[in-house]
Amino acid sequence: MQFLLPLLLQVGLGMSPIRSGSLTFFTSLGALAIRPISSRALKALGFDRVLLGSAVASAILLAGFALMGPGTPYWLLAAYIALFGLARSTQFMSSNTLSYADMPAEQLSRATSLGGVLQQLSVSFGVSAGALLLATVSENGEALGLSDIREVFLLVAIVPLLAAPGFLLLRPEDGVTVSGHHRRR
Repeated sequence: MQFLLPLLLQVGLGMSPIRSGSLTFFTSLGALAIRPISSRALKALGFDRVLLGSAVASAILLAGFALMGPGTPYWLLAAYIALFGLARSTQFMSSNTLSYADMPAEQLSRATSLGGVLQQLSVSFGVSAGALLLATVSENGEALGLSDIREVFLLVAIVPLLAAPGFLLLRPEDGVTVSGHHRRR
């Protein structure tokens, strides 16, 4: 998204870099909005449901970017981008929290360092994958158009769903030490 969203806004929708940057900022607002409610959601629903729900929501919202066009109102783009930031942040925050849930305190520092490096690598991989998909869908190296960018958003929307089988394997009690979730049978 760090690559595709500005590309959609600037190349696909013809916005200036300033306007595009001001809109991409709304992903951060969505990320901040989820922070106060994420622990309550994890306690009420558990990691399995939150992660699966956020993966599906992220996929739907990513695909929805393919519906954006030059006539889409600025306020609607801003709200949609903030909503996407909320879903994506829920995914990242929940998966990061779960990865460290059962980590012994003496190994936590090393684990978070390694986790940070892996997260940066995954961002780099995502940018590379987005560029590769754009190169694949564009015809013979021609200039990118809105239809090319839309097609890539639809393809990228599949990625969050690839994690769904792993989330389906989670048990309701996974991560209960940090979430406090207790599902009624």
